Amino acid sequence: MSLRLTPRDVEKQLVDLARQPASANRSRDVVGALQSLAPAERGECLRLFDGRGTGAPIGRFVADAIDDPTLRREAERLIGEARPFMHSDGRVVVSDIDDTVKPHTDRTHDGPVYPGARALFSALDVGRDGTDSRGDIHFVTARDGVVVRAGQTLNNTGVDVGSISYGTTFAMLLAGVGLHRGIAREKVKDILNLAERNPDRKLVLLGDTVQADAKVFAEVLQKIPDRVELVLLHAVPGFSPPVDISGHANVVVFSDYADAARQLHGRGTISDAQRDAILADVAAANSATTVG
Repeated sequence: MSLRLTPRDVEKQLVDLARQPASANRSRDVVGALQSLAPAERGECLRLFDGRGTGAPIGRFVADAIDDPTLRREAERLIGEARPFMHSDGRVVVSDIDDTVKPHTDRTHDGPVYPGARALFSALDVGRDGTDSRGDIHFVTARDGVVVRAGQTLNNTGVDVGSISYGTTFAMLLAGVGLHRGIAREKVKDILNLAERNPDRKLVLLGDTVQADAKVFAEVLQKIPDRVELVLLHAVPGFSPPVDISGHANVVVFSDYADAARQLHGRGTISDAQRDAILADVAAANSATTVG
């Protein structure tokens, strides 16, 4: 008995196909992936595909990927049938990596991910009622994607990653000597790109107080205030959040993910069950550390 594919499952298939060299098999596989979903679910799949911070939108991908005119017409028909269902409300989660989802500079923690992070990212992804599609988690990082990549790091976290937007090697090198202006500029550009590619959705921004995230989020709040639902800022010990952004009504500064869960629950952003799952994850990790 075959398992029923979700829009996120098929979106992942299309992303994998986009990375493969052109061939007759790839063309047939693209059409087969589109045919595997009913129009409404296909529309949600294509929304996820187009909402990525990287890569071509589905129309251009199909035009470039399928040479056979019969297969291309069928793909275009399937896309056209699904387009009315590509608009849906919800949120897009945009996050930093180091010292946000996993410790790096923060010497108070060890391990591949902060306790509670997986559960919190999952809760934000599916929404308070749990009905939103998975896959709307996008990472923007100072890593350049060439010298320092993030794919395996994020695989280790267990967070469902929609896309990764990298910075530049030059900006990363400047950050190494304490100059974060290049990082900030790149991250603002990447976040605005994600906002443009997800026009119907609010943004939840996650970062930390170590480098440029507070400055980045302040600029995004200034440029597109109506698009930002929340800013979550992890206060790493030894790095205080700027007073101007920490006092903003839409900004939550948190000490750890248990603190974040309680604050988000108090705001009505996550449900009782989601809060409890995050707290249980934190408690289990702390217990394992104590035993170890």
